[in-house]
Amino acid sequence: MPLPLSALPATAGDAQPLPSGDFDAVYLRGFRGQTVIGIRDEELHRAQTLAIDLVVARSRLHACRSDRIDDTIDYSELRRWLLQYLDHHGQRLLEAFAARLADQVLERFDADWVQVSVGKPRRYADVEEVGVRIERRRDRSRAHDADILRLIGGGMAPGT
Repeated sequence: MPLPLSALPATAGDAQPLPSGDFDAVYLRGFRGQTVIGIRDEELHRAQTLAIDLVVARSRLHACRSDRIDDTIDYSELRRWLLQYLDHHGQRLLEAFAARLADQVLERFDADWVQVSVGKPRRYADVEEVGVRIERRRDRSRAHDADILRLIGGGMAPGT
């Protein structure tokens, strides 16, 4: 069952509910960090504040039953990783920044679905925030196929 909208980030626009099915999510709401990003010359010479909301989901987090941190997506580790990402991303557009961030979160945190909202607060005097929001979903079937090919290539048949 999807999380209620009240449990999802409210900044950077109204967040959408999780995809259908049994998904459990952790989120960071209202993260603020400094980075160099932009296409205009004045943006590329000084860090600016980005507002970031992340919702990271897996199909049925095991921590719901086990009550163990190792069975979930550790949001403190997600936050630490996000701080490092801000220092080293190398993107100029918010769209590219958000897409790369989403892809890396799916991989690094073994997530099934991620929603990323990235905004520039007060970019213009008459606008509270401008930004982008994207969603990405892991294609588990392709990952499974790649695992099988690695096993076969290594001389092992699946299930042996």
